[in-house]
Amino acid sequence: MTNPPYHPWVNYLTVKPFSILIALLFISSCATYKEQSNIHSDSTVENTNDITHTFYIAGGLGNASSVPNNALLQRFKEELDLATENSTLVFTGDNISPETNNWLIDSLFIQQQLDLSSNFKGETIFLPGNNEWKSYKLNKIEKVENYLKDIERQNTAVLPNNGCPIEHKVINDDLDLILVDSKWFVSNWSRVEDINKKCSDIITRRRFMEELEGYIGDGQGKNIVIAMHHPVFTNGTYAGKTTVKDHATPLPLVGTIKNAVMDLGAFDPEHVNSRRYNYLRIAVSALAQANDRITLISGHEESLQLLEGGGIHQIVSGSLGEKSAAKLTAGRITAIGGSIDYHGEYVYGERGFARLDYFKDGSSKVTFVSENDLSSSKTFNVLSKKEPEKEFDQFTANGKEIEETNILDDPKDYNKSGFYKFLWGERYRNYYGQPVEAPIVQLDTLYGGLSVVKEGGGHQSFSLRLEDANGKQYAMRSLKKSALKFLKFKLPGISYNTQDYQDTWAEKAISDFFTTAHPYMQLVINPLAKSVGINHSDTDLFYVPKQDSLKQFNENYGDELYYIERRPSEEQAHYKGYRRTIHENSGEVVDYESTTDMLEKIKSDESYGVDEKSFIRARIFDMLIGDWDRHQDQWRWIEYESPDGEKEFMPVPRDRDNAFPRFDGKVIPFVQWFVPGTRNWETYDEDVDNVKWLNLSGNRLDRTLATSYGPEAWVEEARAIQDGMTAEVIEKAFKRLPMAVQDETSEYIKQSLKQRLETLPKTAEAYANYLNKIVAVLGTEKDDIFTMTRMKNGETKVVVKRILSDEKNELVYSRTFNDSLTKEVWIYGLGDDDVFVVEGEENPKTKLRIIGGYGDDTYTIGNKKKVKLYDWEHEKIDIQDQKPKTLLTDNYKTNTFHFRYFEPNTNVLVPTLGFRTDDGFFLGASNTYTQKGIDGNSFRQQHSISANYYFNFKAAELSYSGIYGSVFPGWNFETSAYFANDRYVKNFFGFGNETVNNEDA
Repeated sequence: MTNPPYHPWVNYLTVKPFSILIALLFISSCATYKEQSNIHSDSTVENTNDITHTFYIAGGLGNASSVPNNALLQRFKEELDLATENSTLVFTGDNISPETNNWLIDSLFIQQQLDLSSNFKGETIFLPGNNEWKSYKLNKIEKVENYLKDIERQNTAVLPNNGCPIEHKVINDDLDLILVDSKWFVSNWSRVEDINKKCSDIITRRRFMEELEGYIGDGQGKNIVIAMHHPVFTNGTYAGKTTVKDHATPLPLVGTIKNAVMDLGAFDPEHVNSRRYNYLRIAVSALAQANDRITLISGHEESLQLLEGGGIHQIVSGSLGEKSAAKLTAGRITAIGGSIDYHGEYVYGERGFARLDYFKDGSSKVTFVSENDLSSSKTFNVLSKKEPEKEFDQFTANGKEIEETNILDDPKDYNKSGFYKFLWGERYRNYYGQPVEAPIVQLDTLYGGLSVVKEGGGHQSFSLRLEDANGKQYAMRSLKKSALKFLKFKLPGISYNTQDYQDTWAEKAISDFFTTAHPYMQLVINPLAKSVGINHSDTDLFYVPKQDSLKQFNENYGDELYYIERRPSEEQAHYKGYRRTIHENSGEVVDYESTTDMLEKIKSDESYGVDEKSFIRARIFDMLIGDWDRHQDQWRWIEYESPDGEKEFMPVPRDRDNAFPRFDGKVIPFVQWFVPGTRNWETYDEDVDNVKWLNLSGNRLDRTLATSYGPEAWVEEARAIQDGMTAEVIEKAFKRLPMAVQDETSEYIKQSLKQRLETLPKTAEAYANYLNKIVAVLGTEKDDIFTMTRMKNGETKVVVKRILSDEKNELVYSRTFNDSLTKEVWIYGLGDDDVFVVEGEENPKTKLRIIGGYGDDTYTIGNKKKVKLYDWEHEKIDIQDQKPKTLLTDNYKTNTFHFRYFEPNTNVLVPTLGFRTDDGFFLGASNTYTQKGIDGNSFRQQHSISANYYFNFKAAELSYSGIYGSVFPGWNFETSAYFANDRYVKNFFGFGNETVNNEDA
C-alpha cells in the first residue's frame, strides 16, 4: 500500500521555509573576506618630496596562531626600510598573544615586530590593546614597556605608558598625534589591579575627556591623527558583522539567534555597543567635531577598513596576524541629543597593513597592502588639501572713537510675554538690548599691538586668545554667549547635528537663562578685588569692529562688544594684579597652572602647598558678590618659589560671569525643590539665603584645599575684606559701569553689596561650620606617616609627615579637630607605602575614616573606637594592635581620591495629589533623604518616607524604604516598612459587581 501524497501545503511548510531561511542567511550575512569598496582607488603618483610625514599602521600580530614569518611581513619590512625620518610606525595593539602567563611567546612577538623596524629611521610606537591588558594587572601591562626599556632601542616605546590613557606629540607645524589607550577607558577599573597607580593626574574618564578636548583645541588649524586600539567607526566583527558560517554555527537559525542576542545585548565588552565602549565612541566622535581634519587610526578588528562619518575619517588596520570578515555598510552612533552616521568606503577581510601619507598642501592619502596581492596596493584620498584662509574685504577705521551699541543683533530676540516673565522672571533681559557706549579698538594698536593666537575653548563664550610682541597673552570674550556651545558641552550628541538645534526652544531657553547674569557687572569686580588683596585681572569693555587683525576669525568675530583682559600666564608674571598674596612672600613667580595641574603637584611633592588663607579670602569674596559658579575651571594658580625651594600656589579667580545673579521667576523655587542641583540659583540681594547651596559648585574644591583652618580663620578673612572694601571703593567701582546701565538696578546691587559686607563675618562663619563637619586630609603620592591622637575635650590631632630615611621627616599637615565642630575626618594616604597610627585613650566623637590607597600600608590602631579602614583587597596591608571596622574592596571609587567625589547630602520633598477609581482622592507627600559618602556607592544611605490620606476611606497609609550602601563589598542592605489603618484595607464586600456594603446599611 502506498502512502497518500503530501498535501501541497505540507510541502510548502517543510521545504520552502528552510530554503527561505538559507536564502535570508545569504542575503543578510554579507560580511565576507572579500575586498569591497564604493570609492575609486587613486592611482595618481605623488611626488614623494611633497610628503611631509608618513604613518605606517599595523596591528594584531599577537593574534596569530603562531609567530609568523611570511611574505607579508617581508613586504612590510621593505617599506619600513625605505622610510624617511619623517615617519612614525604605529603598532595598533594586540602586539602580544592573548594567552595569559606566556611571556616566552609574547617576547617572540615583540622581537619580531622589532625586527620589522630594525632599519626604520622614524619613531616606533606600540599602542596598548586588548592582549596587553589580558592580565588586568598593571605590572603585567607594563611588561612590554619594561622589555623595550631593557633593550634600550632608540625612538621605540609603548605609548601611552605607565597605564596612562593619553599622550600628545607635535609631529610638525601642521600635524599633531594624539595617542589613546582605549582599553584603559573601556575596562572595568574595579577589576584591574593598580589601575591609575602611576598616572594620578588622570584618574577619571571625565578628566580624560577634558585632556583630549584640550589637545584637539591646541591643534586648531592643524591636521590631527588620533591613534587608539578601539575604532570609533567599524564594519567588522565587533560591530556585529557576521558571516554565513557564523549564522550556521552551531546550527542554522540557532546561530542566527545567538548572533542577534549577542549583538543587541552587547555582552562582550569589546563590542561597539557595550556600555563603556559606546561611551568612548560618543566622547571621541563628539569632541572631534571641533576640528574637521581629524583622522582616527585603530586596530582591534582583524581587517583593513576605511570609513567616514561627520567629517571624521577612520582607518582600521589590525590584521597583521589573523584575518576576519567585514562588511561594506553604514552605521550610526546615537547619543542623547543627536546621532552621527558613518559609512564604509573600503573593507577587506585580509591580513595586511596601511600607510597614511600627509602632503605639503595638507591633504592625505591612505594605502592598503594585503597579503592576497603584495605586488600592488589600493590608495584612497582621505583629507583634501587645506583651503586657503578665507579672505575678507579690507577694513578701514571709520574715524570714530566711541561706539554706541548693544549686545544682541536684534533686541526683540529677548522680548517675552508678561506670563513668561511671571514664570521665569524679569532677570537682566533688558540690559542685553540696552545700547551702551564703548571705545572702538584696533587690535594691532591695543597694548602695543595684539595678534590672534587661536580661538578659546570655553563652553559658553565666544573667545579669542591674543598675544603682544613680548608674548604676554590676553583673552577677548564676547558679551554674547552661545547656547549651542553650552548644549554641546552638556549633551555631546548635539555636536553631531548642531544646526538642528538652532532657533529651537532648547537654544532659546538656554540663551534666556544666560540673562540671569548682568552683562556689565564684571567691570565692577576688579577694583573691589584689588581693594581686599585678591588676585584679579584688568577687564575692560571695548567695541571690536571687524578688522584685518582678526584675519580668518572675522567670519565669527567682530562688530560686537567684548571684554579684553590679561590672561593668567607666565608672561604676565610682573602684572601686580596677579601677585597679590595674604602674607609677605619673597619668592619668584615661576609658573601658572590649571587647577588639575596644581592638584597633581601638591599630591606628588610635599614641597608644594597652597596659600589657604588667600583661597579662603577669595571664596568669601565669591559669597559677597553672589558668584554661584565657582567650579575648578574658574581658577588659575600662581606658583611662587621661595629661596629655600618651597613652592606655594596663590589663587587667581577668573570668569566672573555669574556674579550678582537674578533668578526671580515664580517657577524657580519649585524647580529647586525637585532638583537639588539647581539650588545654587540664588538671586542677589542683601542676604545669603543658604551658604551650603550657594557654594554647591565650589564646595568640592573647598573640601580639597581649605582644610587647615576652622571658622576663626574664615571670620578673620571676612573682617579683612570689610576693612579693605570701603564705601568709597564701592562707589568708585560702580562708576566703571557704562552710563546707560547706571540705574536703579545697579544701585540696588550696590546697596545689597554694602549690606552683605556688614554681615560678611556671619556668612563666612556659617559656611565654615558647614565645611568643617566633614574634613578631608590628603597625604602625598609618596610614603607618609599619619598620626591621629585622641585627646581630652573631644579633640583629635592629625599630623601628616613624610617618611624620609636620611633627614628629618617633613611636616605636610597638622591640625587639631574638636568633635563639637567636626563629625568626620577622611584621611587619604594616596600612593606608596604609608603608616597610619591611631593613639590616645580618650574617645572623641569625631569619626576617622582612613583610606589607605595604593601601597603596602601599615595600620597601628591603639584606639579603634570611631575608626574605619578602607583599602584594596588585592594589596598587602598590616593591621597591628586593635582591629577596627575594615572594608577591604577593589572598588575603584572607594579607594581613590578625586575632588569631584565630594557631593552634598540632599533632601527632596514631593507633595502628591491624585485620584484613583477605587480609592478616590488622596493627598500626601514623599520625602527622600540621601547621605553621600566614600563607600564607592552613589550614596552611603538613602531613606524614603511617603504618606497618603484617602478621603473616601478616611484612612492613611505610611511607607518607608531604606538603603545602606556597601554594607559588604558590592552589596547594599535594604529595608522597608508599611502601615495602613484598617479602614483602608476593609474594602472587600463579596464577589461580583453588585455586592452591597452592609456596613453602610
